[in-house]
Amino acid sequence: MFKAKFTTKITLLAIIPITIFFATILGIQIFEMEKLSKSTSNIARTGLEDIYRTQLATRSNDIAGKVSLKIDNIYNELNIITGMAQKIIDEDGLTPLGRAIQDIPYLANHFEYNTQKNWSNLKKSDIDISMSVWGYLHDEGGRINQNTINYTTSISSIKILLHAVGHFGMDKGWLYLTGPKETPVMVMTPWSQMPSIFDKKYPGHNTNNWWDFFFPGIVEGWEAWISNPSLKPKNESGEITLTPLYEDAGGTGLMVTFFSPLWNTERTKNYGAAALDFNIHNLISLVENEKIGQTGFSFLLQSDGNALGMQDSWVSVLGLEKKDKKEGGVNKIYFKFRESRIEGLRELANVISEQNFSINEFIDNTGKEYVISFRNIVNYNLWTGNGQEIKEDALYLGMVVPKDEILQVQYQIEDEIESKSTEAMVFIVSISIVFGIFTVVIAAMYAIRETKQIRMMTDSVTSVKDKNFNVMVPIVSKDDLGELAHTFNGMITEIQATYSQLQKYAKDLEEEVKERTQHLQQANERLERLSNVDGLTNVHNRRYFDDQLDKNWRNHVRNGLPLSVLLIDIDYFKKFNDTYGHQAGDSCLIQVALALQNTLKRPSDILARYGGEEFCAIISGDADDAMKIGALLIQAVETLHIEHQPSDKGIVSISIGVHSLIPTQNDDMSKFVELADQALYESKKTGRDRVTLYS
Repeated sequence: MFKAKFTTKITLLAIIPITIFFATILGIQIFEMEKLSKSTSNIARTGLEDIYRTQLATRSNDIAGKVSLKIDNIYNELNIITGMAQKIIDEDGLTPLGRAIQDIPYLANHFEYNTQKNWSNLKKSDIDISMSVWGYLHDEGGRINQNTINYTTSISSIKILLHAVGHFGMDKGWLYLTGPKETPVMVMTPWSQMPSIFDKKYPGHNTNNWWDFFFPGIVEGWEAWISNPSLKPKNESGEITLTPLYEDAGGTGLMVTFFSPLWNTERTKNYGAAALDFNIHNLISLVENEKIGQTGFSFLLQSDGNALGMQDSWVSVLGLEKKDKKEGGVNKIYFKFRESRIEGLRELANVISEQNFSINEFIDNTGKEYVISFRNIVNYNLWTGNGQEIKEDALYLGMVVPKDEILQVQYQIEDEIESKSTEAMVFIVSISIVFGIFTVVIAAMYAIRETKQIRMMTDSVTSVKDKNFNVMVPIVSKDDLGELAHTFNGMITEIQATYSQLQKYAKDLEEEVKERTQHLQQANERLERLSNVDGLTNVHNRRYFDDQLDKNWRNHVRNGLPLSVLLIDIDYFKKFNDTYGHQAGDSCLIQVALALQNTLKRPSDILARYGGEEFCAIISGDADDAMKIGALLIQAVETLHIEHQPSDKGIVSISIGVHSLIPTQNDDMSKFVELADQALYESKKTGRDRVTLYS
């Protein structure tokens, strides 16, 4: 009896501490597994949010670059027209040109007077330019008054440039010039019976000054810059001023007008403006199909919170409302963020201009969460439509993506972690029950050894708690506890692999963005080179030559330095082609080009293929320098010893015409190469294989 009780006590003494100890360890393991699952989910959430934010920033920067490039093209075309128009205004010497143009049928002003409506418009002609003269610019007999005739005559010389830029430039609505308030004639392309359109769309325009009717106060706003320069906004657009959006009178859609003001000779008063009516859809189309996620979207936003190119579904998400307002003769369209039904977006509209790029979150009226980003694209001058107020405004790119799309991958990872954790815990409990029964039987013999394995597992769990997933539990027991430790190691390996995949995804995404950016840069460099280099000879082409001639001419005018041009022609090249074939002709051109290029060693020397077998070189130097270089060029080609039986010399030779001068503002650059061509003609006339200086 005593023995039985003693055995029971020993058994209980072995079972109870081990049972308590095991239950404690099992509880710790389950607790730490729960913490591990939550910690891994938090890491996944943070990493994915960082990845999406980086992608959002990179994507928005790329899209903003496209829009900015389009706006730069608008500025460039408008500046070309502005420069020419201001030159006509400033130079009295160009006035006779306007009168002379009236003798050219293609360019002359042939007005038709509408007796019923009391306005005049140019007849439609091949040049596709219209001039619209309003009723108040006619006398009682229906004749255009003298001041207006003088203006239309003097400005006629801009027709050719207006036609060229209008027809061969970028897509646009109307490109036009409007005169000063005294004579606000519209000179525009493409041709249009604009007075008739205005009669239908804007009654009363023909009896009110054009500027005061359509854009009241904008001229006074420009002139205020003269009296108070501090009023002039300081940004990259210079004096170019944009209007609010409006429905175009010609029916081409939602437009914005880019105005570039003109000034009188003394720069004391406005003298009209060059203008470009641009369909805002051309900008909206660059961004409306760009998105992140399945249902995200992109849009343009002005700094006052007016959103552009909004679709109905987007308007609903952002809580916006379409409003239109007629001011003067222009109907303007608005989607105001400051009037959004969502409070968070109203607050964002007030601080959008404080950062170049920002990412925020909001909840729509249905309770759905979104991420929204804003990136500054360009700053510009905006006539607000409120009298003469012209203020600095900005255009932003907005990108919206549902937050649940961002978190979709996170949810999948969390589900996988939870599933694996549950499986691991079930497995641990199952093994623990078997292990408990086994340890009761051999508790005394294996107690110390088995607790050692448990301590090791406890240390590993603590390391995992500290987010160290590289720790492995040493296997010291060859039983169920050892198997448990092995299972635990496998679980940690799976978690570590999942975490590594997340890191790898982030790194791969970053490398992909970097690679695409690099490819784009390389493509741009190749395009730049192809646009300036002749495909056969690998020297500069005519386009590059014309551009560099203009730059060198202006530089030498400014510095008072001599400039020379050498026009080079391969002698009897047609006979060479007829005798040896065009393949040999191409080879000859390549060799001659290389010889010329190797002779022109100074960095400032420019060689270009001028056309066919002609080359042209620009050098900084006087006639003596040019003649010496010409002689070296002839010698370089002669040294090639390219066979040419039809030639007097039996080998390929060249003839050169040279013209040198110190250019001034009064000299005509277009005559520069022409006179060198005359000298080249003299070289051919007197026997070829020589250099002739124009005199």
